[in-house]
Amino acid sequence: MSYERQLPYLYLRGSLCSITMKEMTPEEKQKLELVYHNLLQEPELEKTKIKFRREFNRTIRCDYIDEDTVEQDYNIALWRALADLLIHRKITGFTCEACGANSYINSNGQEIKFNQCYHISPCCNRIKTPDGMKNPDECTTAEFESSKSPIKPHRGDRKYSDDLLNDRFGLIRFISKHIYNYQQMVIKENQRATYFATKDVNVNATANAVSELLRVINRHGQKTSVFYMKDGSYISMDTESVQDSCYDSYKIAFDTMSCNTDLIVQVMLILQNHVSYGIIHTLQDDCLILTGNPNATISTAKTVREKVKFSSGKRTAGSDESSDGLDNYTHGGTRMTGFGDNHENHVEMKEIIQKIANSLNNLSRVIWILQVQSSGFMIDGEPDRYNEYTNKYPGTKLNNTDLADYLGVSTRIVKRCKEEIETQCFFHGLS
Repeated sequence: MSYERQLPYLYLRGSLCSITMKEMTPEEKQKLELVYHNLLQEPELEKTKIKFRREFNRTIRCDYIDEDTVEQDYNIALWRALADLLIHRKITGFTCEACGANSYINSNGQEIKFNQCYHISPCCNRIKTPDGMKNPDECTTAEFESSKSPIKPHRGDRKYSDDLLNDRFGLIRFISKHIYNYQQMVIKENQRATYFATKDVNVNATANAVSELLRVINRHGQKTSVFYMKDGSYISMDTESVQDSCYDSYKIAFDTMSCNTDLIVQVMLILQNHVSYGIIHTLQDDCLILTGNPNATISTAKTVREKVKFSSGKRTAGSDESSDGLDNYTHGGTRMTGFGDNHENHVEMKEIIQKIANSLNNLSRVIWILQVQSSGFMIDGEPDRYNEYTNKYPGTKLNNTDLADYLGVSTRIVKRCKEEIETQCFFHGLS
């Protein structure tokens, strides 16, 4: 599941498309819009659209549970693919319109070629206003806000030719590939292996005091070393493991503290806050010794590394671990198993189930009937297959192995049938 809302990012990607549209000529806009509206009605892209919605619904979810949000993002993905095909060109260089230069001298005396459209020219320090090229210091606030970059890019040849527009299936493959790459980009942006969270934990009071003292002393530029008492002698330890340790006595060695009044005050405040835990301290010019009760604990906020529970974009419809039945699907935000609470919804649900069954081939239809009947619903005119299945395989779910044995096919075919069922469910409005 996503850790952030998606609508702000969706609006941002849409605004970037609007900025690109402003840079197009009227002919380019007309050409792109014509191809765009034709592809929105292309039946061959319907399967791509269904997969697009399914993957976002299974991985990121969040705002993508709303079908309108997925529809908007799909339209952006389609638009980006067409912009790459029809509009985008390779940039061969940049030139400043104010002074005609294509490079500038940096602070190290090196000549650097322009590699972007700087708002202020790094060569002549001017901007482009409606009244011409001006120095920013000479502009009013309104002029500066309405100014543009004086750097003009040199656009080369287009990345792709128009020949692809005459090849219908080649164009569909091109668009599908771009939409897939766009989707993987969005999914990857929402994946994190770990993140840092703050939790309240109980730690040893003496170790917590040492940990706080180390942060304060290091903040004042002092080099520190930490030791713990064992068998009457002090042994060096890693500073990062102090807070999780539990010893009778600690020793903090540092450079000097006598001439730093601010540091002494902060150290004494920390020691005073831990007096109630029975900690005894001995402060010397180059070290600080703390002795306390190893059983005394204190509650403190600790930053810990947490794993993010985030499913990848792999299909789970054909896995043995996934549960089968109508509880996997929702219609209009309501789970199908709770959809038949009133008569009108029950009739609508039966119609959807019957339409899906009619659109499937023989093996997929049998598996769909088993899934429906396992949720307690019956399809008119169909025998009680689930009762027959449970008599043969008692106490088991509709896993791939038993289904393959029941149908007399391989598990690979069962997985393919489940994927076909899933596609039809999404096509008929189930998510």
